[in-house]
Amino acid sequence: MAGSFEKLVRSQDLFLSTQISGETGSSGKQEFNSFKACFNQNPLKAGANQFLRMSLTQFFAYRNFYYINNTNNKIIIADNAGGGTALFVDGLNFASQDYADIEDLATGFGTALATKLTALGTSHGGFPSTTWSLTSNSTLPTATGGTGTRKMDILLTSTNAIGNFANLVLQCPQYTQNITTSSGTTISDNFNDSYALLGGKRISDSTDKTSQSFTLTFDGTAKTLRIQGFFPLQRTTTPFLYLRSSYNGNNLETQNLNNFNNNQDNHMINSTIIGKLAVSDNSVSNQFDALSPYFVDLEPRYITELDFRITDHHGRPIPLIDDDADTLGNLFYNMTLKVNTYETPPSPFELQTRRPANPLTDTNYMKLTNTADTKPNPYWRQVGE
Repeated sequence: MAGSFEKLVRSQDLFLSTQISGETGSSGKQEFNSFKACFNQNPLKAGANQFLRMSLTQFFAYRNFYYINNTNNKIIIADNAGGGTALFVDGLNFASQDYADIEDLATGFGTALATKLTALGTSHGGFPSTTWSLTSNSTLPTATGGTGTRKMDILLTSTNAIGNFANLVLQCPQYTQNITTSSGTTISDNFNDSYALLGGKRISDSTDKTSQSFTLTFDGTAKTLRIQGFFPLQRTTTPFLYLRSSYNGNNLETQNLNNFNNNQDNHMINSTIIGKLAVSDNSVSNQFDALSPYFVDLEPRYITELDFRITDHHGRPIPLIDDDADTLGNLFYNMTLKVNTYETPPSPFELQTRRPANPLTDTNYMKLTNTADTKPNPYWRQVGE
């Protein structure tokens, strides 16, 4: 929309905060993932041949949400039944929290898996009754910057014979379909980033009950199960969040940033993103000069309210630690937006016309012939011609 001849005619700074003061109201609406700014008697407006450009100049929020949450902590457990008809057995969501390092993450996953396998030894008839425990974690390096592959390598030990646990299948799901377990339970929300977190292979086919996301090695004599990842672990899957507005501008984004439920991840679509926000252990923040790298040219010339959303890299809202974390708790943000009004002059290639003169009333006209004529004469001319 903007060109080299645009002229800045007005500039406004908008200072916004989602922190609630006093009563929370009755809407029950999340204030972090979704926030509405109402301009009341001070609408944003632009005149003819003008447009509004909105840019993000500052954003800050404490990272009062967890790196590990329900978008990246799901594992599907299946029983391959010795090569016969495989069954989905159960789902595992290991603890939503932060982990100090990748070794700590591998320990958390291994401990949760041992607890789940112990329970399945009782509830699932295909697996023997036994108690599993995490007995070794060889994931290296143990500290950031240390030497090692950063691939998960953990060992679980059983108190009894492994038996049909040797048919165990562990999967990192990334598909939108629900699945039904052998007990008739439905497992939903299976589009998950656990494969990226744990360094496993993602499973994109909901009917696949046999492919492994990890290398599983069973030792019947030692009664152990070794689980090894294919790729490095990582402490988070959300290095960035995305601030979105209620208006499409002239920017573009790949479809997978807006909606994971599509088959054209590399296709470009109109974007509502007005800022890409860096996530650190302590905060989510960006600070820019007056020349912000993020801006959007707004199509409406009269705006009374703006809706804002925070999403992850697949267009999903950020999972809250608690349902009222952003209404009664401490999950909120403040930001500064600059709204500039620009005027675009007419194109130099656009035909410019003036109102034609009236020979009867315009004093710049005179008659060439009889001065007594009172009617317009086709031979009249403008003075100076």
